[in-house]
Amino acid sequence: MNRIFKLANYKSKIINLSLLLLYVFCSINLFAQTSENLIRNVLFSMATNERLLLKNFYSEKVHEKINYAALTYNYETTEFAFILNDSEIQKFKTEENGYFPFNFFHLNLKKESDYGFIYDVDGEIFVNIKGKIIEKTGNPIKFVINDNNFAFFYKKENNYFVNVNGINIGPYAKVYDLKYSKLGDYIFNFIDKKNNSWYVNFNGKILGPYERITGVDISETGQFAFNFKDSEGLYHVNINNKIYGPYQATAYSLKINTANNFAFAYRINNQWLLNISGRVVWNYKDVSFIEEIFLNTKNEYAIKYKQSADYLYSINENSVNLKQYNTFVGEKPNSLFSFDQPENFTISSTNGKHTLKSEIHNNFIEIDNIKYGFSSAVSAYFSEINNSFIWNAVENNELINYELKIR
Repeated sequence: MNRIFKLANYKSKIINLSLLLLYVFCSINLFAQTSENLIRNVLFSMATNERLLLKNFYSEKVHEKINYAALTYNYETTEFAFILNDSEIQKFKTEENGYFPFNFFHLNLKKESDYGFIYDVDGEIFVNIKGKIIEKTGNPIKFVINDNNFAFFYKKENNYFVNVNGINIGPYAKVYDLKYSKLGDYIFNFIDKKNNSWYVNFNGKILGPYERITGVDISETGQFAFNFKDSEGLYHVNINNKIYGPYQATAYSLKINTANNFAFAYRINNQWLLNISGRVVWNYKDVSFIEEIFLNTKNEYAIKYKQSADYLYSINENSVNLKQYNTFVGEKPNSLFSFDQPENFTISSTNGKHTLKSEIHNNFIEIDNIKYGFSSAVSAYFSEINNSFIWNAVENNELINYELKIR
């Protein structure tokens, strides 16, 4: 009986060994087929109790180098850490109530140390812009940053302030919008604390008063635009000191690139019209809300709007109506709009012949129905320059970057 048991045990070991050899052979065979085209790099390793916060992870291939920014959380020390490429920039400690003390407002991975974020220390808000610390600003609401210039506005003790390159302007009863150019020009609209009227501040020059200002914009060369409401309840558009109107209403969104390249939407006789550089190109009656207008220097435009009694958005691009869609769905109808990549996604190569598919519950991704890696992707894109799929994944507490060149 004992002999039979030993024999069975011996055969079991042979079977297990055979299965192991088969697995190794298949693995070697798989990597032999893909090793020439598949590149795997470990970006960084996390501690045992450290986890990558996926919604705060970004990466981009720049000149054959993977640049990335990441935020991690250590469950043992309750510390957040901001990591830029291979450097740990700053750590943050959570409060007892678990308040999340970090938020990106700017990140450009094409340049070295081009970032901005806010963080909380003992209930006080701090701003870090490219390593420059601005202390105890209050609660920031909006940031704009271009090259070496920056501006943001914030609320502190029921007052609003605008900070331009580290210099505070204010206080105001309220600040609603702020735009800033690469040359250092800025524009914002505010409510004055003394008379409760609306004004525009353009590079320190005050325009107003107005009954209301609904939107502002500035070009990279210093031209400005804003919508305003007069004392009779009618709306106008100021394009670099040239006034258009009056109208029943204007959309909040408007754009200006040069003095002769601008876009705004307005309503007359309950019909919405779109003015592109002085020319009406679009009109629609059944519109309940215009969310945003896009315009480039070639006068190519897109407008995103809601139709009456409809929760879906519609897109009109260069006078062509595109399909309706829900903005919470991760689809990209055209090049002028961008969406966050969902947990489950499929992307294609430029010619559409190859696809990468990632699903959160899988421990692999698929490219042209072939499995790669040991985890689903954190992020992925197709590089036309390199003719390759590039994706990131977390495997055994390591952040991995993969690149598969397409033959």
